[in-house]
Amino acid sequence: MLLLPRDIAYYGIQPEKLGVARAVRMSMSIPFFFEPVLLQDASTGFSSYIVDGGVLSNYPVGIFDDNESTPWPTIGYKLVEPDEGKPKKITGPISLFAALFTTMMEAHDTRYINDHNFARTIPIPTKGIQTADFDITRERSEELYHSGREAAKDFFQRWDFEKWKEKYQKSDLGSRRNRVL
Repeated sequence: MLLLPRDIAYYGIQPEKLGVARAVRMSMSIPFFFEPVLLQDASTGFSSYIVDGGVLSNYPVGIFDDNESTPWPTIGYKLVEPDEGKPKKITGPISLFAALFTTMMEAHDTRYINDHNFARTIPIPTKGIQTADFDITRERSEELYHSGREAAKDFFQRWDFEKWKEKYQKSDLGSRRNRVL
């Protein structure tokens, strides 16, 4: 997993020289939808195909934590599928590939979204809209927007910052810096 722009230095490119448009293009390289970006380090000849970070981790909320302390947590927004984590129906090679791909994308995040990350996560129901639904209607787009708005409103109505601090800030998060995503 590359954290841009910092990790572009592994390819002999100074992080401050990486353009935002190129970083976004690298980050959106969803396999089979957008061609991966080929990076080659001129000094070593090492090359890599860069694909969307969601292939490895679709919810890397922990990258915003570091070893400096601040008094507030990172609040993350995670799009959740209605059938996330449920067994997929396999009817042939295409559905098998789709199930493998989905499992691969969900597995890493499921493993790492532990209690302290879950407690600071706003799950947003996708209403069945998939990542690669590029031609959704305006109505479906607004439905997803309102789903996120309602999820955030519900989260913050229930959010108890003092309880969060009591439970998590004194634990392994006590020395981590957190921001709102």
